[in-house]
Amino acid sequence: MQDNGENISIEMPDVPTERGPVYITIDEVRYNDKSPWPIAAAGLGASLHKIQKNAFSDDPGNWFAATPNPSCSNLSGTSPSVISISDDKVVYEYQDVIMTAQVSGSSTIYYQWKVNGTNILGATNNILVLHKVRFADAGKYTLVAYNNVGSVESAPVNLTVIKLPEIIQQPVDISIKAGSNVTFKVVAVSTTLLRYQWKFNGAEIVGATSDSYSISNVQLKDAGIYSVAVSDDVGSVESDTAELIVLIDPTIIQPPLSITVPKGGNAVLSVEVTNNATLPITYRWRRGSTYLATNVLMSCKSFMLITNIQANGNYQVIISNPSRPSGFASLSATITVLADTDNDGIPDIWETTYGFDANSPNDAILDSDSDGMNNLDEYIAGTDPLDPESCLKIQNFGSVDNLQLQFIAISNHTYRVQINNTLIKNDWANILDFVARKTNTIIVLTNVIQGTSGYFRVVTPAQPQN
Repeated sequence: MQDNGENISIEMPDVPTERGPVYITIDEVRYNDKSPWPIAAAGLGASLHKIQKNAFSDDPGNWFAATPNPSCSNLSGTSPSVISISDDKVVYEYQDVIMTAQVSGSSTIYYQWKVNGTNILGATNNILVLHKVRFADAGKYTLVAYNNVGSVESAPVNLTVIKLPEIIQQPVDISIKAGSNVTFKVVAVSTTLLRYQWKFNGAEIVGATSDSYSISNVQLKDAGIYSVAVSDDVGSVESDTAELIVLIDPTIIQPPLSITVPKGGNAVLSVEVTNNATLPITYRWRRGSTYLATNVLMSCKSFMLITNIQANGNYQVIISNPSRPSGFASLSATITVLADTDNDGIPDIWETTYGFDANSPNDAILDSDSDGMNNLDEYIAGTDPLDPESCLKIQNFGSVDNLQLQFIAISNHTYRVQINNTLIKNDWANILDFVARKTNTIIVLTNVIQGTSGYFRVVTPAQPQN
């Protein structure tokens, strides 16, 4: 049966005539999904049930809507009754609205909210929540409740939505180089006079009260989140936020440095750019014209590990970012391969300089100055294998309340500082990396380690992180 008026009839045969069979209508019904017919049967899952089986079916008052019960009759219980329902509501656009109803009745009760007679999808309990209502959501809201005995429709809750200014063009994100000019724009409509107030990071900008906001000679201090409150005689609405990203070119402050390695050894090259450069930064490493690797990092430092080096080579890194997408090349660094006759990982020239045997690999595992570092570790760290005071170590020169760590960074070496809460597990977490520098430097750590506790160590070389 259709909801909007399909006719159904029951007929019985009569005495046929010359023209053929004759049928007499003994009962008929033409249901409609509007009052006075029970609307709970209009697509809500309820069925029509006849009250007096011998009465005519075309009387809407002789039907009630309830849950389907084929072949059952004389059901007992209490049909639903609306005890209370929310009062009429007047709200501004973009507010949340909650409507509730208290319904009594026996058995399981089923619910369906309607607006202006149309079912609201998913609104199937006695509480209706409307999020951020718009002007088009205004209307008459009713609740239909039914069980296995009958159904009821509540009195309407009239929802009035007061229309606020409507923003039809939001401010948009802007990425622009420092020194440029920029303008944020909003387009809004209203039936009354519009007013504007621009904000920067949530704070009102003095004098910024038009439909646009311009900044001349943009600098890093201008980077942030912009929005505008649009008001009229009725109320106010907030725009979407728009981010101003000030694009800063990367400038190399520490290029890759040349180093020496034993034949077959490994090397770590590093580069550092200005810390105000726009992230992410892309580092494309190459040997001569041969591409090696690309790292896209949210960091102003990059490290490149080169393994099993067999011959001398020149290395560069191509640096680019959103401000300078075409990129530029660093100065070249040379990796020079030195002879290692005994293949112990230490170049012959280093061993002979300190009086060791370049033909004996056993020299590498000796701790000649008894400082806890064997000769191979001393070579890697760039320290003196004959001076017990010359070794890689990190020391605390502060106090318990004012932790101050420092270590000596040898030229052309990279470093990583790590922390471990316990020495039981080899679970070291990275704190900070240091690129190679041209001269020996005392590295002091204060702010980056405040509030931390545990065991600290420094390792060389620093390893690349993706």
